[in-house]
Amino acid sequence: MLTLKEKIGVIVGSRADLRAVKLGLMRMKRHEIPFRLLIVPPLQLDALKEWLRQAVDQGIQVFIVAQGGSALLPGFAAAHVHKPVIAVPLDTSPNHGDDALGSLAALPDGMDLVSTGLNDFRSALRTAVRILATSDDDYAETCAKIYDDLLSAQRDEELQLRQEFDDVLGDGGPRTMARKPFKPDPEEIAKAKAMQQGKGNREDPLRPAPKSSDNGRVYTVNAEDPDYSVIELAAEALLAGKVVCFPTETVYGLAADATNTKAVQALAALKGRRDNHPFTLMICNDQQLFRITARPPHSVVSRLDSFWPGPLTLVFEKAAGAFEHISADETIGIRIPDHLVALSILSAVDRPLAVTSANPSSEPPATTASRVLTYFPGDAPQVIVDGGPTISSEVSTVIRVTEEPFEILREGSISRDQLREIYGEEMFL
Repeated sequence: MLTLKEKIGVIVGSRADLRAVKLGLMRMKRHEIPFRLLIVPPLQLDALKEWLRQAVDQGIQVFIVAQGGSALLPGFAAAHVHKPVIAVPLDTSPNHGDDALGSLAALPDGMDLVSTGLNDFRSALRTAVRILATSDDDYAETCAKIYDDLLSAQRDEELQLRQEFDDVLGDGGPRTMARKPFKPDPEEIAKAKAMQQGKGNREDPLRPAPKSSDNGRVYTVNAEDPDYSVIELAAEALLAGKVVCFPTETVYGLAADATNTKAVQALAALKGRRDNHPFTLMICNDQQLFRITARPPHSVVSRLDSFWPGPLTLVFEKAAGAFEHISADETIGIRIPDHLVALSILSAVDRPLAVTSANPSSEPPATTASRVLTYFPGDAPQVIVDGGPTISSEVSTVIRVTEEPFEILREGSISRDQLREIYGEEMFL
């Protein structure tokens, strides 16, 4: 029996991505191909860079990077290792893989990177093994076995097709072959169907079910290293039109999918806010900002890295017709929070969230999950992510940046004097 050396690194962008490639990983185990696996937490690119360095130092020769959504990880990996990178775009985002394919197509020429078709982890595995086979005899033998298995499956599938469509195919080929009819593994078929339907997740050994408190709504996480199963649970609730509560660097926030009008209406009802009162949009990257706003001033764009992430809400002129159910006038408030739990949820949903402080309109903002429960003892918010007490009890500072000098609409975590000290007296009214 061959004992292969660990030479393949597998990187996925989320638990959803992991489920999408699980059958591929099972195939690697069936062929006794060792691999090193990393699930990259959102926005943890420094950690990925260090993991890549250590992996190369310890003998990893090829990387398979599977990701849905914006699919930034394959390009990042290819830019930081001088090893082959095989990208697998996944259909795990609301855009059904189009965004992942588009991101890979936009990568610059010259990178040591190839891409498979959508969800095609099997081709990525064959390519990785074939690369290793050029310099490792054991992998060359494994490569031959994989290709034999593939050829066998293709022949069995052809035979099955000819048997099912005999009247269409006619005499175009052999009617019988010297192998038994194609019989898919019922266990793998059931697992594949469960993953496609979004079922069976809680029984997945690679993804333990998140544990809630006795009331069934509160899920406790480490704010510095949140359990991604809880992040994914919150994201799934948001995408289903539910209201979710999570901590930020200021106070706890109530959030709803900003692209879902009914979800935003539910958020307003829970908050006790009149319909024409605007919500803030939370986003996780600058690219989302440019899709929402009309003409962000250059003086603001050039300072985005100093503004965000952080407790500053910037009020921009919004794009024509954008988010009218969030803000009825021509402007909209936007911020990128500086809290890993909030950023992880925003990255998982891959869309803006309408967010407001977690309190009834007549009460002070909540700084703990227990206070949120006191304020909202009913069924909503449907998910409360408890990341511990917030580091501040102040809400974010709000600045209108539609024209200069900028206008401070609300002082919060960052005072007027601090802003003037950082950015200059002349920038603010």
